[in-house]
Amino acid sequence: MAPPATPVVESGPLGPPQFRFGVISDVQHARVDDGKSYHGTSRYYRNGLKLLNQAVQDWQQNDISFVLQMGDILDGSQPRDASLEVLASVLAELEVLGTAGIPTYHTLGNHCLYNLQRHLLNQALGISQHAPKDQPYPTEGVSHVTGLLPEQQPTHHLVTALSQQLDSLSPTVSVSTSVELLQYAIADCSLEDCSVSTAPTLLTSSSGDDSTPGSSAPVRSPAQSLTPSPELPAFDAVSYYSFAHTPGGCIGSWRVIMLDGYDVSMLGWPAEHPHTRAAAALLQLRNPHNPNKNSAEGLTGLDRRFVAFTGGIGNRQLAWLEQELAAATACSQRVIVCSHLPFLPSTCPPACLQWDYRQVLDLLQACPAVKLTLAGHSHQNGYAVDDSGIHHVVLHGVVETAPGNTCHGRVDVYDDLMLLHGEGMVESRVMFLRPDGKATVAAAAGVAVL
Repeated sequence: MAPPATPVVESGPLGPPQFRFGVISDVQHARVDDGKSYHGTSRYYRNGLKLLNQAVQDWQQNDISFVLQMGDILDGSQPRDASLEVLASVLAELEVLGTAGIPTYHTLGNHCLYNLQRHLLNQALGISQHAPKDQPYPTEGVSHVTGLLPEQQPTHHLVTALSQQLDSLSPTVSVSTSVELLQYAIADCSLEDCSVSTAPTLLTSSSGDDSTPGSSAPVRSPAQSLTPSPELPAFDAVSYYSFAHTPGGCIGSWRVIMLDGYDVSMLGWPAEHPHTRAAAALLQLRNPHNPNKNSAEGLTGLDRRFVAFTGGIGNRQLAWLEQELAAATACSQRVIVCSHLPFLPSTCPPACLQWDYRQVLDLLQACPAVKLTLAGHSHQNGYAVDDSGIHHVVLHGVVETAPGNTCHGRVDVYDDLMLLHGEGMVESRVMFLRPDGKATVAAAAGVAVL
């Protein structure tokens, strides 16, 4: 049977999509007065709940299958003793969808982790229901990492430098380089640039500034969500997961992969966790001259991503991602990949990039099943198509949307076409897969045609 003819948007309505889903990012609701970002951009903290309510009403009227929430549902300026109560108020807005059988799937952002530890967020946001249960606890030891280094690198010097960094963070505990660290430290890093100085101060709940530089189970009620489970230790919390969606009456299905951009980071883990120590050592190695690791001052180009309000995927999660992509391919599933942090440099300022974006892109671009990535964090609309034909969309942030406007979207999914219907500050896009898998960009401003 011949494949269906390529839709031509200009010819008129395309008919009903296979399915439709909602998207939103960086609500950053807080019960504090409005403020400004580091760059002076206005932020409307109390308005986030109203804009989320408007989005929910729009999604209800447009027959969506699920919602993808791209992180930072709370703001870091929130008083910590109010975090749980404010989170419950946000989840109550989404529960309107949950009671109708429309799930919301969440990613964690830095502002989420400024408020609460990840194990509690995982439970409150329903992530624990979907997270893989077989992920190994991160191991340590130089013998586990030397194989990750390119052969041309003088590995013993770099391993020694990184081990010194980690040892200096906890002098009473014998700590060596963790397996998650080397992949970041060697990227774009010559030994001459890898200066080792004093150990950084471990950052705790900082407001930072992110504009600088399974199954479709319904969302649980806020009351249930905010009751922590005592058997879930913080050390073993996993915040990445996937789910499958098979539209009714359609052949094949989609797999949506929700990554944790802060699995290796300064945020959300106990101070003694290997991921925290690896992140601290990495920041001291790549951002050695700023005592405040939230600052990118003095860093240039893509090195500006090495700040404490971003983070890394890590080897453990990368291995899981590779398995997920292989499974999707074997099942003839198409794939959408989501993370709070963007993966493609041309879609956001350098200080907003994932630390190990290159490793993630290598996996995604090698898998023809991947069609779209979604991210937030930068608060600015971003869009590009990479050389393999993957569409990369960064959503505008709700928190920087003035009262009277809106900021959310709906994505219509067709067999060879995706339409992003942006509302308010979110830009609309036409994303259409060519037979050769490549993509082109339409001349019209704000419209992209694959």
